[in-house]
Amino acid sequence: MLAGPWRRAAGLTHSEAQVKWHTILLAFACETLMAFVLAGVIYHTAAVTPRNGIISAVMIWAGFMVMGLIINHRFQKAPWALTVINAGHWLGVLVIQGAAYGYFAPT
Repeated sequence: MLAGPWRRAAGLTHSEAQVKWHTILLAFACETLMAFVLAGVIYHTAAVTPRNGIISAVMIWAGFMVMGLIINHRFQKAPWALTVINAGHWLGVLVIQGAAYGYFAPT
């Protein structure tokens, strides 16, 4: 759904946007580590609930992820469309991780 708009915003052709299996494996490992760090933040800040997981995720997203994307993309002269698409992706990732931890965490 967003592959075409993302590819255009990133200035990549279809073939340039293809990734190798080891890149997907690296992304999975990084997102797993991200989930553990988010779980630690949620655990240390409030009661572990899906609501608090989502609130923590959104705050981390807004304060760190979005700011980092804006800074990096402005220096790279990337279009704002790429920033918005990437920020939306990371919001989804963090909200899912936060909600899942809040739901499945042992009480």
